Amino acid sequence: MEKRVFLVIIISLVILVVYQHFIGSRFQPQQSPVPPLTTEEVSPATQAVPEEQPLRLAEVDVAPKVKELFETQKDLYLQEIEINTGLYRVVATNKGGRIKSWKLAKHLDAEGNPLELVSTASQAADYYPLSLRLDDDQLAKRINTSLYKVERVTSPPGQNQEGLIFSYLDPSGLKLTKQLTFHYDNYYVDIDVQWENLTDKPQALKYYVEWGYGLGPEAGTVSKYNHSGSTLLIDGKLEKEKPGDIEGKLEYKGNISWAAIQDTYFAAMLIPKTVVSEVLVTKQDKELISVGLAGEALELMPGKVTSQQFGLYAGPQKLDKLEAMGVSLEKIVDYGFFSILAKPIMQVLNFFYSYTGNYGIDIIILTILIKILFWPLTNASFKSMKDMQKVQPKLSALRQKHKSDPQRLNKEIMELYKKNKVNPLGGCLPMVLQIPIFFALYKALLISIELRHAPFMLWITDLSAAEPGWFGLWPDCPSVWITLRILPLLMGITMFIQQKMTPMVGDPKQAKMMMMMPVFMTFILYNMPTGLVLYFLLNNLLTIIQQDRINKKQA
Repeated sequence: MEKRVFLVIIISLVILVVYQHFIGSRFQPQQSPVPPLTTEEVSPATQAVPEEQPLRLAEVDVAPKVKELFETQKDLYLQEIEINTGLYRVVATNKGGRIKSWKLAKHLDAEGNPLELVSTASQAADYYPLSLRLDDDQLAKRINTSLYKVERVTSPPGQNQEGLIFSYLDPSGLKLTKQLTFHYDNYYVDIDVQWENLTDKPQALKYYVEWGYGLGPEAGTVSKYNHSGSTLLIDGKLEKEKPGDIEGKLEYKGNISWAAIQDTYFAAMLIPKTVVSEVLVTKQDKELISVGLAGEALELMPGKVTSQQFGLYAGPQKLDKLEAMGVSLEKIVDYGFFSILAKPIMQVLNFFYSYTGNYGIDIIILTILIKILFWPLTNASFKSMKDMQKVQPKLSALRQKHKSDPQRLNKEIMELYKKNKVNPLGGCLPMVLQIPIFFALYKALLISIELRHAPFMLWITDLSAAEPGWFGLWPDCPSVWITLRILPLLMGITMFIQQKMTPMVGDPKQAKMMMMMPVFMTFILYNMPTGLVLYFLLNNLLTIIQQDRINKKQA
């Protein structure tokens, strides 16, 4: 019986690992009000050829004063403006008043360059973050591709922020102003979208502030173990969609706390500062989507001005950074069912890291602490297995004697256990208790940005990725190239040694099946993050030491 329970637990564990491996409060940032600002017109970029506005004034009927204002835009030039906060470097363009580049200074890509959050697809489609989507396609095209007048905003010393004001007058008589305020001490940007109706007629307007398409080059390459796509916090619940699950457009309605595009480690999160009840997720192709946060539906009266404030967080999904913004943003770091354990595990790792500066060492310390915590239970488990092993001959005799009478057999077995004071489930208890810790650690290592590109020692340069291979077979033929990884193979060997040292009880056929588990687990963990394999390897070594001590005592 004990062996069957053990087998069920192992199979359940493997199924969950395989599944994870293959399938996969209103926010109000506590920002200081923007102080009185000093503005200066940004000088033209080196590209000194004026661009025509997409719609000529003669094509629409507007008031004379609008024509006069519109004439002031005819000499605008294409400009790119750089904002460098130390945490990130933004390149904005006055073509549509949008973000052309957003690079994270403290997080590097695979080539060692600052990580770019604006995707190449956005560049190719000329659809950059902070584009506006409107029901009127022609108006949307003009707003997103026309040149804006731009002013740079400077604040008094000590405020640690600066900004840009983009302004554009559309031939329809609508004036649009976007003000972006960048904060030096976090990844947050204040966005103020202002509309003014300069005509003598009411104008209806509905718009979305968008981030698209997708995230930078790493999006999709690190999402194998975690969600990559749109994520919303609506009515207090997370709603997630992957690009492959979306056809055309998806509309969400409810109490919107934020809407984001995320990959495993990074996110661009749009946050309303007033009540917003609608989000639009739009698919460009099979891999790329944009997320739009609805602005207020407007019936803008003649001469009236209205504005709406949003926030943008674009950076790492690091709990302390997200929690510092106020509420709710940290929910995007979703450890799943075992988050109640995963978060404390990361807190422990971060605590040790403040002393060691090496997450590989921290994983070793954590593994030792967990082993010490479960040492008494593991001892009891091994003792129970030894007791079961002693009564194994009698169990075999009972099975042979009552093989045609299952009810009598079960009764006799229970009496045998009672007489010899054997608990058939005693050997499984420590394993059952450790399964939640295993999965919590598994999720923590997979999606915590602290482990991204975190080195250990020697050839292990990234604990969040599979171990680099040492050599292969048939290197001239990539289709049959086999990468050999040291730690997963050592893990499999130690697991085999551990099983050989552990008392085998129960059905001999099941025992033979269990001997295949090291091979199967090696296969499962072969392409897993090195940090997780390191935990398994060290746990096996400690178990071998513990079992050896127990065997010597009972010899």
